[in-house]
Amino acid sequence: SSDLGVAAVDKSVYEGAMVALMTAGKELVGLGIAEKSGEEIAEAKNGIVVKTTAIVMPRDTYPRTWNKK
Repeated sequence: SSDLGVAAVDKSVYEGAMVALMTAGKELVGLGIAEKSGEEIAEAKNGIVVKTTAIVMPRDTYPRTWNKK
């Protein structure tokens, strides 16, 4: 199991809905548009599920959890 990805989703989310991108601690990271329904996101094993539209959390609030290639 990966530490990256979707930890939780409201199954009432519909494709095209504006959604909040949150940390595990319930802090707002940004906003995006759902590319799939909440049901589809909950069942997805991989793939893009949200198109990010805005990031509100200041850069370097948390250390990066991935490596640049």
